[in-house]
Amino acid sequence: MKAAQPSTRDCSERPRSERSRSERSRSERSRSERSRSERPRALRRLGLGLGLLLCSWASACDGLLGDVQIEMARLSPDPDGAAGTTGAPEPPPPACEPSARRCVDARLERCNDEQTGWQVVDECASPELCELTRESGTPICEPPRCSEDERRCRAETLTVCNAGRTGFDDEATCDAAVFCDPEQGRCGTRSCEAGERRCNGAQIEACNADGDAFEPIDAPPCGSSALCVRTGEGDVSCRDPVCDAGDFRCVGGGLLQRCSVSRDAWQDVRACDALDICDPALGLDGCRPADCQRGDRRCSDDALLECNATRDGFDVVANCGAAGCDPDTSECRDPCLVGAPRCAGANVEECSDPLEGWRVVDTCPASAVCDVTAPSGCREAACAPNARRCRGADVERCNDERNGFDVIDTCATEALCVPNGNNARCAEPACDSGERNCRGRVLEICNADRTGFDEITCGLLGCNANANPPDCRGL
Repeated sequence: MKAAQPSTRDCSERPRSERSRSERSRSERSRSERSRSERPRALRRLGLGLGLLLCSWASACDGLLGDVQIEMARLSPDPDGAAGTTGAPEPPPPACEPSARRCVDARLERCNDEQTGWQVVDECASPELCELTRESGTPICEPPRCSEDERRCRAETLTVCNAGRTGFDDEATCDAAVFCDPEQGRCGTRSCEAGERRCNGAQIEACNADGDAFEPIDAPPCGSSALCVRTGEGDVSCRDPVCDAGDFRCVGGGLLQRCSVSRDAWQDVRACDALDICDPALGLDGCRPADCQRGDRRCSDDALLECNATRDGFDVVANCGAAGCDPDTSECRDPCLVGAPRCAGANVEECSDPLEGWRVVDTCPASAVCDVTAPSGCREAACAPNARRCRGADVERCNDERNGFDVIDTCATEALCVPNGNNARCAEPACDSGERNCRGRVLEICNADRTGFDEITCGLLGCNANANPPDCRGL
């Protein structure tokens, strides 16, 4: 028996069957990974198919079960791969912080009340004047330090207002201080005469006794450089300010104006809308909704109020008096008509001012009544107050106007109306019409006035009380 020969094959080589198993394992893993990757898509297709199947089922069953409603959620996935959800989108974040301010070039803007954006609240004289206070967090429009192209002298140095109007920059150096001319904006060549005056900004200066320099006079500076003026005769003086810097006013019913920095003029800011009013107390926000509109009326207790001319409140236009003010109509229930007299009982009243209401101008005597058609406002009364009288069977009473009588009662007969002075009344009937009675041999018959009975003696046969009506026997 031969001994087995050692194999010369490389140990790294595996048998074919082992390689086949390894390849099959890799193939199965690849298919498994593809299956897992395709599973979400398959599930989504399955969900869509089920949704369509349900819709088809609902349509088919509608005839059997009635109105079938199926509500399906959105099948598209959200960014995280989860099923989509319905709902209102979240509101966008605020565009700015409440009351925040910022500078955009020369515009000063403020975050609006809704925090959705910015609104312009002022226009600065330059971007630099807005930026001066930006680092504070609440920028404002700083007033200009000088006017455009304004020049001043600082000893022999001629300075000029810079582009941002935040101050002065050196422009030239003159040979001597006396040669610096701020009014002409240049370096001159002549000296000054003693007492000669000039404006150096807002400061009035005078040439000294030596004629070699200008010095400030012993008086405060003018309100601004624009208010330091030279007259035609060469004199220099301060002009009175037109207004105070920063003040606001309203003109023309709705134009907001602001005093210029130089205090020599009013500058237009904005014109308020028709439904707004101008309120200088609000400064740059001087246009605000009106408190009321022209013609608006309302009641306040017994007073009638009407929107005033400036539309910032209501004024009392009428005192409605005892009758009061009707809130439904916004009118006095008993309006006071200027110049129209009226009667109030025995009083003659007139209206001279709706705010005062009706006032008594005369009182008629007891024998008279108020009648605004009469020249004196009073006329003789036709009857006394509450007087009563008989007129036929009627009881009449003096009416409220005392110009005649009104029927207040009708008696059974004229004879039953009892005058009784000025207090007529109806007496009770003594009997009923046609009423008969037997009193012994006497037949009683109710008289026509129903004030009593007429009597008839029946004779020997007497009165038959059992008859209907009673009567004398034998008649």
